[in-house]
Amino acid sequence: MGEIRTFLIADVRDYTRFTHERGDEAAAELAATFAGLVRSGVEARGGTLVELRGDEALAVFGSARRAIRAAVDLDAAFAQATLASPGRPLRVGMGLDAGEAVAVEGGYRGGAVNVAARLSALAGPGEVLATETVAHLARAIEDVRYEPRDPLAVKGIDEPVALVRILCPVCGPADRSAPIRVLIADDHPVVRQGLRGLLGTQAGIDVVGEAEDGSAAVAAADRLAPDVVLMDVVMPEVDGIEALRRIVDRRSQIRIVMLTSYADQRRAMEAVDAGASGFLLKDASPRDVVAAIRAAHRGEAVLHPSVAAGMLAERRRPRPAHAELTARELEVLRLIARGLANKRIAAELHVSERTVKSHVSAILRKLGVADRTQAAMYAVRERLVDPDR
Repeated sequence: MGEIRTFLIADVRDYTRFTHERGDEAAAELAATFAGLVRSGVEARGGTLVELRGDEALAVFGSARRAIRAAVDLDAAFAQATLASPGRPLRVGMGLDAGEAVAVEGGYRGGAVNVAARLSALAGPGEVLATETVAHLARAIEDVRYEPRDPLAVKGIDEPVALVRILCPVCGPADRSAPIRVLIADDHPVVRQGLRGLLGTQAGIDVVGEAEDGSAAVAAADRLAPDVVLMDVVMPEVDGIEALRRIVDRRSQIRIVMLTSYADQRRAMEAVDAGASGFLLKDASPRDVVAAIRAAHRGEAVLHPSVAAGMLAERRRPRPAHAELTARELEVLRLIARGLANKRIAAELHVSERTVKSHVSAILRKLGVADRTQAAMYAVRERLVDPDR
């Protein structure tokens, strides 16, 4: 212990699917190409290839700068190999972290190795994710840029891990010539069939799967790692927006375009706030749907004109004071409006009277009123409670 090392883990995306579709011989050739590129790329930057298991490699470096340079070199090498042999695309995601680790027979054990593995699993094809620790140790590197990403919750670590994406002129998707991989999620078979038929005629777009509800969409996104998901808003079991949240939380690199039959501004804002890259109505033209997929894949946002106009109007509308209340505070406010004292409210909600007093104080402060009577009058005026009850 005591020596800081930087760990790089590279993982070939869709290797199992490639093996199933192309056979063991083609998969063995792909793995051999991957192994040769990783070995030469790591050693050229002074690193050590610790472990190689078909579609995954672990390397260690004594320098964070050399590790980042190696990742950049490897990304360019994978892209070049894909261009040279499109039938055997090297869609590789990489993760880096730095810290102390214990050398054991055949490898290392430690938190930095675990985090690097988690990042490599989250990274999209051609994407390099690193912790801020790695970026801090490496400092500025010519032609390399660090793009902040949302912090990541990692099991066994109390605080979320701060992340960056490694960007440089030669970095980018290893599958530059490969199509955009699309997953369709809709509970109506006829809609899925129509979308698949439409997208099947488009150059550079490949429908890799379908899902009939939100739960299936989350599972398919985990299994297939698509570039873009076309997601219906209203679906059984788990609805589209909840599925959106789960996918974004697990695989933030996946772009999601929501589809719906209704211009519901509230749902549109909910989807965008949850991380959607676009929101389209199902009456959009086929050209608009295809354009939305391509734009989302480029990292751009797409909104149906009527939805965009409604969202702007909604955002400009003043928020009512009770919008600041929590769900529990709204419950307490409604009970206040019914004339219940703190003791009765506590019994209704199965909490302590002290907790109720705390909620009442917060309600008065957030509503900007002086006492319970004014709070009750506000609740009735804003129709938060039935005045005849």
